[in-house]
Amino acid sequence: MKGLFPDKNLHSKYIRMSVIANKLNVEKLPLNLVQDFAGHKYASTTVKYRKPDEDKNRELINQFHPLNRR
Repeated sequence: MKGLFPDKNLHSKYIRMSVIANKLNVEKLPLNLVQDFAGHKYASTTVKYRKPDEDKNRELINQFHPLNRR
């Protein structure tokens, strides 16, 4: 892998983290399935890999922020 990514320091830990995050954020698999897949005892451990949906957050802010109300 070093030949493909010469500027990156790849470890199995980082690849594992990337796979878990991908299953949650790209594949949109349910949390409990990803938790089982990762072998996490607690769902709170798996939730840490979830990336917030920026578009949805922006929409909610625009909808409810006091300066945007008319």
